Amino acid sequence: MPNPWLIVVAMGVWIVSVAGTWIYRGYLDSGQVVSAERGIAAKSGEVALKAAQDAARDARALQAAADVRSSRLQDQLDSARAEYDKASQVLAHAKLPSCPIPVADISVLYAPAAGTGGSAQNNHPGSGAGGPQGGTVDAAIVIANEELNRAAFERNLARLEQCIGQYDDVRAKVNGP
Repeated sequence: MPNPWLIVVAMGVWIVSVAGTWIYRGYLDSGQVVSAERGIAAKSGEVALKAAQDAARDARALQAAADVRSSRLQDQLDSARAEYDKASQVLAHAKLPSCPIPVADISVLYAPAAGTGGSAQNNHPGSGAGGPQGGTVDAAIVIANEELNRAAFERNLARLEQCIGQYDDVRAKVNGP
């Protein structure tokens, strides 16, 4: 019959060796897990850095394009303003005859400043402040006012179309093909 102490010692050695193997294997596995986590974190960092660099490059490109469009728009505005100033100087020197128009007939097109009592450019008395629209205004003032409104509308329309185009460009770039 084998010695019971020998069996106990053999069992103890076997338990210790199996437990040691498990502990050692767990230590190796934890090292591999930590290494894998570090690798994933490094790869994620590289991907995030590349994405940030791509976004910054795209933002710079979009800003440069916007600056070019803004410069072109400013040049167009300056040109239109110069043309308007030239036309108004030509009109001012043309010595056109006065053409009074009743303010009541064109109240939608022309709203004189409150309390003026009429136009300062002609001697046709107008209504007092708060009174009914009476008096007259020179046709040249109405025409100049309408030209200003038309030019402002065209500038705003061009700017709106430009903004829509920029939005469509960005949306196409973000959504991709």
